Amino acid sequence: MPRTKVKPKEKGRLNAIMIHKEDIEHTTDKAALIKMPNHTALKGWKFWHPLNMIQNDGHPGGLLSLYAYEAWEFNAFLSLGTYKQKKTLTFDQVLSLFRKL
Repeated sequence: MPRTKVKPKEKGRLNAIMIHKEDIEHTTDKAALIKMPNHTALKGWKFWHPLNMIQNDGHPGGLLSLYAYEAWEFNAFLSLGTYKQKKTLTFDQVLSLFRKL
C-alpha cells in the first residue's frame, strides 16, 4: 500500500483539506483510500492517507477534515486493469484539487 511521505526534518504547519465522505473509497484499520474529485484533471486517481488524520469536525453535508502537514507529499496512483501510473503531489496541489467543494 503506498503511503503518504513525511519529511522528518520539517513538516510545516498542520492544515485541513475539506473532503466529502463519498471521496473515501475504502478504509483499513490505519488508512483511508481517498479518490480525487470528479471535477479535476486527476479524476480516477487515488491516494492513501492515515485514518487518524481524517476527522468529522461537525461540518454539515457530510464534509470531513483531512489533516496534513504542508511538507507532506502524497503518492497518488491510477489503476485501470493492468495499467498503473504513479504521481507525487504536494500539499498545495492536493488542496487546490479539493478546494472547489
